[in-house]
Amino acid sequence: MTSDRMITSDEHRRFMDSLKLNDTSIYVRIERGGCFAGVYSLNDIVDGAALGGFWVSEFTRQRFLALNVVFQGMDYMFRTYGIGRIYGCQRIDNLGTVRLNALLGLKSCVPSAGCGEGFEKIEITRLQWDQIIFQAPKLLKLINRAERLNP
Repeated sequence: MTSDRMITSDEHRRFMDSLKLNDTSIYVRIERGGCFAGVYSLNDIVDGAALGGFWVSEFTRQRFLALNVVFQGMDYMFRTYGIGRIYGCQRIDNLGTVRLNALLGLKSCVPSAGCGEGFEKIEITRLQWDQIIFQAPKLLKLINRAERLNP
C-alpha cells in the first residue's frame, strides 16, 4: 500500500485483510517493546525475487525505529523465505526513505521502468545483504543503539 499521504492504521488493516488469499505476497507484522511497530512485505514473488515494501507506525516514527523495523523485516524475508533479490521503487524527493534505503544497501538500478515519474528503482540481492550484515558496523551500531534506547 503506497500513498503520498499518511496511511492510518485502520486503512492499512483493511488493506492487509484483502491480501489473505494472495499467494505471491508475504506480510510480516513487526512489534517492538510490545507495541505494533510496522509491517514489512514482499509482493509479486516470482523466481526468488520480490517487490519489497514497508509501513511503520507513528510509535515507530516517533522513536526513530524505522531503520530497525525495515532491517528486521528484510533480514527475516531473506533468511526465512530464501528470497534472492528484493527490489522496489522509491520516491526521489522522500529523503527519509532514500536515506533509510541507502543505509540498508539498496542501490539504484537501471532501468527504472515501472516506477513512474519522480521514482527510481532500487534493489539488493541476498549476497549483497549478507555482505552488509557482516561488513557494515555503522548500520549494526545504529540498529543496536535504537534497540537500547527503546527497550
